[in-house]
Amino acid sequence: MNKNDFEVYIFYCILQTDEYRCLNDYELSLKLKVPQTKIKRLRYEAGLQYSQPEFSAYNAQFLQLLKEAKPQMKDNKYVEFIMENKGLYLYIDNLLKKDGRFGDRSFNSEMMVISMDNLVYLLETTILSEQEKEAVLSAFKRTMKDTNLHTALLEIVKAFAGGVGKGLTGGTGCAGVVLWDFAVSNIQKVIQWIPTLHKLSSN
Repeated sequence: MNKNDFEVYIFYCILQTDEYRCLNDYELSLKLKVPQTKIKRLRYEAGLQYSQPEFSAYNAQFLQLLKEAKPQMKDNKYVEFIMENKGLYLYIDNLLKKDGRFGDRSFNSEMMVISMDNLVYLLETTILSEQEKEAVLSAFKRTMKDTNLHTALLEIVKAFAGGVGKGLTGGTGCAGVVLWDFAVSNIQKVIQWIPTLHKLSSN
């Protein structure tokens, strides 16, 4: 085992402890007194060698990231959010490239910028299970009968981007909605607000 392999193994073991498991790259850098760039490399290599997730695990990680990262809108077309996990980024980037699409991290290596249409593409083709997609479309058709899955998911993404009723209920959400949570139970709540959002946008 060479020096790098040894460092990667030790780093992997450290991440398994309660003290370090939930720390982000910056916090690990301070704690271990190691440059943040090296932390990123060690985390990525440790993931490849010792805990490479299945694709389904990456899908779950991406959905959890959206909920926790609190994405922001850019130019009313793009969604931007922090994505520290290099392995997850490469997975998402590969999904987009296979369909001739792309996300942008040129401005900041930790900031992911993706169009709303590309986000819908990811949700529609890979991230959501077939059962979840059927449940979303079924719930949406109760409000808008003539629609398809892509249109339904785009409406939901737009609703999240608009704050889902911000100002209507005095808060950032409405009726118990959790922003950027694509769980079916949460999406069903969002769908109830979409006709109201359409009326507000047309005024």
